[in-house]
Amino acid sequence: LIRLEQEVFFDSGSADILPQGATLLSLLAESLRGIENEIMVSGHTDNVPMTNKKYATNWELSTARATNVVRYLVEVENLDPVLFTATGNSEYRPVGDNNTAEGRQKNRRIEIKIIK
Repeated sequence: LIRLEQEVFFDSGSADILPQGATLLSLLAESLRGIENEIMVSGHTDNVPMTNKKYATNWELSTARATNVVRYLVEVENLDPVLFTATGNSEYRPVGDNNTAEGRQKNRRIEIKIIK
């Protein structure tokens, strides 16, 4: 399981990959080349409600982030699209306490899992 924190990859409330996130994804792609297993990319958020008009809820945001990571790995890094699944989990699989700033930060993440 590879866990990537949101702050490196996305601005708050956005699914657009930041330049430093793209750099890290390119490095990660080198490690993923040649893998023939399914790769699941999951987006996760904290429990703070969305306040922008582009994404109605954290479901949409988490799914858009996972999809954009997959698209980057497939379209920019030329990894095999057949291997990838993108999922959004919203706030419902926390790894931190949503009642603290530190916990919410941990919950805003992308997870990449190689399925055996």
